[in-house]
Amino acid sequence: MRVLYLNHVSQVGGAETSLLSMVAGARGAGVDSRVVLPGPGPLADRLQALGVPVDRAPLYRVHRTKNPLRLARLGLTLERVAHRLEGLSRRNEVDVVHSNSTTAHLFAAYARPRLGAPLVWHVRDLVSLGRWAPWLSTQARAILAISQAAADKLVEEGTESEKIAVIHPGVAAPETHNRRAEIRAEWGCTDEQVVFGMAGQIVPWKGHRDFLNAATIVANKFDEARFALVGDDLFGDHPDLCTEVRARAAAPPLAGRAIVTGHREDIGDVLDAVDCLVLPSHGEPFGRVLVEAMLLGKPVIATDVGGPREIVQPGITGLLVPQRDPSALAAAMRRIAGSGADSAQMGEAGRRRARLLFSVERNVEMTVEVYRSLLG
Repeated sequence: MRVLYLNHVSQVGGAETSLLSMVAGARGAGVDSRVVLPGPGPLADRLQALGVPVDRAPLYRVHRTKNPLRLARLGLTLERVAHRLEGLSRRNEVDVVHSNSTTAHLFAAYARPRLGAPLVWHVRDLVSLGRWAPWLSTQARAILAISQAAADKLVEEGTESEKIAVIHPGVAAPETHNRRAEIRAEWGCTDEQVVFGMAGQIVPWKGHRDFLNAATIVANKFDEARFALVGDDLFGDHPDLCTEVRARAAAPPLAGRAIVTGHREDIGDVLDAVDCLVLPSHGEPFGRVLVEAMLLGKPVIATDVGGPREIVQPGITGLLVPQRDPSALAAAMRRIAGSGADSAQMGEAGRRRARLLFSVERNVEMTVEVYRSLLG
């Protein structure tokens, strides 16, 4: 079976990490993968290291606009991408075209009449698509939603539920290299202190302000609490927020107790260095970093919305709090800091749950079954 994947960026985020796991795992299930990217970059490098062919097309990050020049650019690019995909699909006798994001699917949907292969649309976010949702869903033969929350959002906007398969991302335990003490020392933290980590892109909906507000409350009541904010603004869309986050972490009462690390490639070692992973996002479609932390035996705290509801068992593998509520988040952090053995039990329960429900093998098996169902 030959599958052509489309990804609209060449950087590596959560969706791209899932794509890498998929193409590596699907090989053992008889899937011959190719990936179309907009150009060179970390994702292209990692795919080529796996022996996966990479092709180029002028995909790009599309933003909603009424600007006539930008709309004209989009129209011209849609046509160029369609021509490119038609050639790749026919030349490589592609059986399935899989869009790894909604933006990628916009390009694939436009090209669909020329491809001669069914489209699979991978929905990885909770954004409202408005009047575009019915058209995008009509062009896909199958839709993969990374959570029930993402599926529900599609149905709310007019997609037929029968077309949607909820397949949680497959998450492998991040690599670690026994660097916990080294990284904590780098952050100025002792082994006795309790480090709360937040890992993710610095974008408004991830909830960095809520984390910092909660950290301020905790810092004023618990001397041994420390805070690590891991990540950066991957696409440079929110420089003011990055500046604000760094400034607040460097100001009292967080000065010397909070650190903004920037982007880290050694995410396994970073997660291993924290004592609790916090994800205070506003409408998280899944929450991959929660599963990564759980696989390392860490208790987790997340907002009680979207994907985290499907990952975290409150009081068993971690805690859920209302979104946009720093006081509730601070209370949960203090509970974890003071629970000792209970937190360790949460971490072990989380590890078991993550292995059972969110394995790469499970994800690959369910995805390949969708491909086979399309091909009869």
